[in-house]
Amino acid sequence: SRSDLPRPLQPPLPACSTMALRFAAVVASFVCLARSDTTVRPTMEEWEAQKAGEAAVADAKVAKQKKMSAVEKAVELLESLQKKVLEEGEAEAKSYDKFACFCKETTTEKVQAIQKGEDSKTQLVADIESLRSKRDGHDKLLQDKADEIAAHQKEQKQADGERAAAKTLYDTNTADLQAALDALTGAIKTLKASKQPSFAQLQSVSETVRTATMLADALGVGGSAAGKALAMLQEAPANEVQMQDYNFHSDDIIKTLETLLDQFRSEKVSVDEAEVSSIRGYESLTQE
Repeated sequence: SRSDLPRPLQPPLPACSTMALRFAAVVASFVCLARSDTTVRPTMEEWEAQKAGEAAVADAKVAKQKKMSAVEKAVELLESLQKKVLEEGEAEAKSYDKFACFCKETTTEKVQAIQKGEDSKTQLVADIESLRSKRDGHDKLLQDKADEIAAHQKEQKQADGERAAAKTLYDTNTADLQAALDALTGAIKTLKASKQPSFAQLQSVSETVRTATMLADALGVGGSAAGKALAMLQEAPANEVQMQDYNFHSDDIIKTLETLLDQFRSEKVSVDEAEVSSIRGYESLTQE
């Protein structure tokens, strides 16, 4: 293209021409300024007033800027505070919700536990009253049993005393009866051994027979036989001379003694039966 073609070289201007051109340019500039500045220049007072107004405006602008800066800082602070308060409020709300849920759950559990405790208390009170009533009944029963035991102990003590007395009496009577039976049996045997007993034989059994008859009389045993035997013994001869007149009485004495022996045996059986009955009654009372 033509733009790409090299331009022809021009010869440089002389130095004096350059200075002249610059001077001309400056003059032309002043002329233009003089022509364009058609406004009226202000006076000093106006200019000072204008400057003062501009200064006031600038001061007002600076004050406004400062005020706005303070407001902006306050707004920024309030916004920051608001943000912080909101964040704290949200955190507190979350904590409150969490605590409220905990309280609700805990309250429900506690209410249920309290209700369960109240129900248990009611049941326990009822059980206690029932058991107290049963205990009162048992106490009465125990007192009745204690009274019965005391009465039985008293009866037992009395029965023990009566049994001991009866046993002592039985032992005494049994011993006396057995001794009498043995004595009578021996006397009868001695008398029967000799149909005509000698004076010495009669004297040997007389004391034994006398003791037996006295025992029979004391026990109420023998009746007329005991009296007859005793009378015969009182009529016994005192020596050999009178013995001949006494021999015919020996058979009567033997029969009387045998009758008395049978009565002693019957008495011994009665005493034994009474002892057995007494023991049975005592054991029956003891086993109750």
